Amino acid sequence: MGCRMKYRPLGKTGLEISEISLGTEWLHKKKQEDITLVIQEAIKQGINYFDVIFNFEEFLQQIAVALKDVREKIILIHHLGSSEYKGKYKKTRAIKKCQEHFDRFLEIMETDYVDLVFIHFVFNSTDFETVWKENGIKDLAVQLKNKGKARFIGMSTHHM
Repeated sequence: MGCRMKYRPLGKTGLEISEISLGTEWLHKKKQEDITLVIQEAIKQGINYFDVIFNFEEFLQQIAVALKDVREKIILIHHLGSSEYKGKYKKTRAIKKCQEHFDRFLEIMETDYVDLVFIHFVFNSTDFETVWKENGIKDLAVQLKNKGKARFIGMSTHHM
């Protein structure tokens, strides 16, 4: 007999998230069939929290294929500030670039909103001041929430 997934409240959002989530970074550059298999199995096992960190177009298309027809069953995360330059990951604080990546993300994922928009990878207090300044990424995140394109706002602060 297998274990059943347990769920916990995500702060005061009202969202119930699986105790185990799926970060998708490691799926980058994998075959479509492997990505689809992993994501479908994760959903089958009760995982509902999907953190999509990269904004590479081909990668997003692969994730979108794997998530087709399950949007209402999952909690979808996007990172404002995760960008790409010449095919490689790059962090950005450029508002226009963040907005473009976000809009493209929604289009590729065939959804009108994300459940959680992260202000991506805030490294230190100087970086925090940059994202928190007037007309910075925090303000963009608030605009997305006010427009119904993001249900909640978060911040990732990990260090690699």
